[in-house]
Amino acid sequence: MIDTREQAPWLFDPAHVTTEFRALDQGDYTLNELEHYVVIERKELGDFINCCGHERERFENELERLRHFVRHPFVIIESSIDKIARGEYRGFLEPTAAIGSIASWTLDFGVQFVFGYDRLHSAAFALRLLTKAEQRYDETMLARTKRKKCMP
Repeated sequence: MIDTREQAPWLFDPAHVTTEFRALDQGDYTLNELEHYVVIERKELGDFINCCGHERERFENELERLRHFVRHPFVIIESSIDKIARGEYRGFLEPTAAIGSIASWTLDFGVQFVFGYDRLHSAAFALRLLTKAEQRYDETMLARTKRKKCMP
C-alpha cells in the first residue's frame, strides 16, 4: 500500500506487484494487513535535510509514532551517506549534524535508516524489503496454524 499523501510515489511494475493507494496512519509504504509489522517512510535528500533542521520536531513526532505502532519501521533516503557526508545538498545544515541526527534517531526511536543511493535503487530496495516481510509473515502464520492443529 502507498499513502495517498505521497507526493512522488515509487511506482512498481504492475505485472509483479499489486499496489493500492490508501491514507496510511504511519509512513508511506506498507503491506495490506501488516501496517503494524513493517512501514517505510520515503525521504528524498532535500526533504531529509529539512527533517534534520527546521522540520525536526515534526519528523521526531513521526518517528515516535512509528516506534510505538510498528515493529519494523524504516526510513529510506534516496541518497548515499557519502553524498550527505560531503554536504552535497541545499541548505546550511552541517553534514556532521545530519549524520549525527541519523545516529541519534536510530538509538532513540529504533528506526532503521537505509541509504538507497538514488530513487531507482531506493524503490528496488523497498520492494525487496516488503516482499521479504510478506514472506516472513506468511511463514510465521503458517507455522502458527500448524502448531494449533497439532495441539490437543
